[in-house]
Amino acid sequence: MIIRRVTEPLLNQNCWIIACPRTRQALLVDPVRDPSACMAAAAALQVKVVRVLETHTPADYVSGVSEVLVRTAATALLSATEPKPNWYTERADRWRERVQFLSDGDTFRIGDVECGVMGSPGHTVGSISVLLTHAPTGTRALLAGDALLAGGLGALHPDHGAHMCETLRRLCLLPDDVLVLSAHEAGSACGTAIDMPGTTNIGVERRFNRLLSAVQKGDDHAVLQRLAQLDRPSYFARIESINQRTRVDLLPQGVTADRLHVDTFLQLLTLPNTVVVDTRSWSSFHVDGVVGAVHAPLDRYFMSTVGGAVDAEEDIVFVADVGEAEGVVHALRLLGLDRIRGWISTDDYNQLERGLVDYTDVEEIGIRSAADLHARGDCLMVDVRTSAEWGRGHVRGAELVTLSRLSEFLQRLPRDRMLILYCRSGGRSARACSFLARRGFKCATLQGGYWPWLGRGLPVEDEQSAPAGSTAL
Repeated sequence: MIIRRVTEPLLNQNCWIIACPRTRQALLVDPVRDPSACMAAAAALQVKVVRVLETHTPADYVSGVSEVLVRTAATALLSATEPKPNWYTERADRWRERVQFLSDGDTFRIGDVECGVMGSPGHTVGSISVLLTHAPTGTRALLAGDALLAGGLGALHPDHGAHMCETLRRLCLLPDDVLVLSAHEAGSACGTAIDMPGTTNIGVERRFNRLLSAVQKGDDHAVLQRLAQLDRPSYFARIESINQRTRVDLLPQGVTADRLHVDTFLQLLTLPNTVVVDTRSWSSFHVDGVVGAVHAPLDRYFMSTVGGAVDAEEDIVFVADVGEAEGVVHALRLLGLDRIRGWISTDDYNQLERGLVDYTDVEEIGIRSAADLHARGDCLMVDVRTSAEWGRGHVRGAELVTLSRLSEFLQRLPRDRMLILYCRSGGRSARACSFLARRGFKCATLQGGYWPWLGRGLPVEDEQSAPAGSTAL
């Protein structure tokens, strides 16, 4: 059996290619919206994609299943217990021969690879996993989706904790040598405790996956409590909606964007519906970023920053190095943000006349100054880390407003006080600061983040202990 992983690094998401070495037929599993990398990998393997499987309706990216249907003659395999997408229900006669809905206990084949469907609800209502068996070699593997991740578990769908634990107990009954092909790796917003690459096996998981061990011991409460700490980004609901309603040919014309002349860029800035996504470093952005721009370097926080800060109805222009422009467009498309008017290179941006642009006033603040304001009650400390990080310790009296959920908590934050945002080291808080400044909040990002504050003995607390004392700077 041929097994090939194609990882989308911005999402830490794995698409799998499963192929029969004799017939060269292949199954494509959980492709992202632009499946070009997956199709290129299949071509390199010299296999033909005959079926495309979606283990569950994704929330962190726009699905690529319908795009694969447009590009190939493959058949789509979808869960029978997930809501049927509108592109199918509205034109069922067109797609009935090319879409198959799978339920627990169903089987199908990819050449010599036998595929058995296992219902695995918990991450979503209708999640499925597929047990693969290649009789000629004896290889067995489980396409686990987000039900079981390498070293961890997928996020829990609201009100489906019992289903999640039952799913895990069922998966534990599989033999030790069954490979586990997970849909996400460490860093994904769709899971927790992921601490290994996306390939493991049932034996390893039974022994070393602490959450899975807790389920086996019957400690469901501990597992559900840990999963409840996961922060569900606010933009997930929008992407789920896209995956339910969008027509089959999802991608707009081409996957690139126009490079803008400086004059055109300046004209677009004057339009009320334009938002600038600035991918430069914080050191550059806080000196001359455009007022109201979203600061979002193309790294592991890009998706959560832009997904939560940019509305689907806004026109996007972005600033990027020439070599990163295509990657930025790709990332925006994965988020379902298609209104891309164009981009300007960092070199061209640096040539802008200073008098023609209003620059940002997002500030950094040092530990000493922040501590003085905090001691006098003249500011609100805002923690933009995850709930898990918050639980291990945070600034005394701070508010938790996770970066990926900022838009949900705008009404909670005061506009008549200085907001000092912090994270682990300063990267996430800088992005959150640009987001809030765009909406009229007076804010600054804490230089160095939480650790220098903690290291100087300034007041902190955690979920278990009483507030810690402070010492003079």
